[in-house]
Amino acid sequence: MCISGHIGPGARSDPKNPAKSIATLLCMGLFSHILSRPLGRQLRMTGLDSWYAYMKSHDRAALWDLLHPDAVFESPVVHSPQRGRDITFKYLSSAEKVLGGPGFTYVGEWRSDNGAVLEFRNVIDGIEINGIEINGVDIITFDSDGRITHFKVMVRPLKAINMLHRLMAEQLAAQS
Repeated sequence: MCISGHIGPGARSDPKNPAKSIATLLCMGLFSHILSRPLGRQLRMTGLDSWYAYMKSHDRAALWDLLHPDAVFESPVVHSPQRGRDITFKYLSSAEKVLGGPGFTYVGEWRSDNGAVLEFRNVIDGIEINGIEINGVDIITFDSDGRITHFKVMVRPLKAINMLHRLMAEQLAAQS
C-alpha cells in the first residue's frame, strides 16, 4: 500500500502535504504496470513471485533454481560482495533459518522493472536473546528470466546487526 493510502487513477496529490503528494506520484509510477494490465489476463510468475513462494515454502531446491549462476550477495556484516550461486545460496538459506521464523513479515514493497525493495521485520527470541526487534530491507535484482542476480540486505538497529552477525556465523559454520 502506498504512503498516501491511494492507488490507481483516483489517487490525488495534496498541495497542503507535499510528502503525501510526492508519495502519491511515486506510487502511481511504481504501480502503473500493475494498474494498466487487463483484468482476467493470466501473467507469468515473476522472480518476485518466486521469491515470495520460496519464503512461504522454505523449499531449498526452489531457492537454488531462483538464483542466477553469477548471483551476488551483499551482507550487512561482510565487507566484500559474495559472488556466485553457491555462496549466495549458502547465505540466503542460512538467513532464512536465522530470520525466517513465524514472526518474520514483509511490511513494505517497492518494485521496479527488474527488481524490488522489500522491508521486513521480525523479533528474534532465544535463550540468550531477549526479544530483539530487527528491521531491514532486501534489495533484489532479477534478470529477464526472473532469476536473482543481486541480493543486498541492510539491517537496523546496531543491536540487531550484532546479534545477526553472531547467529549467521553460527549457522554458516553449521553448514560447512
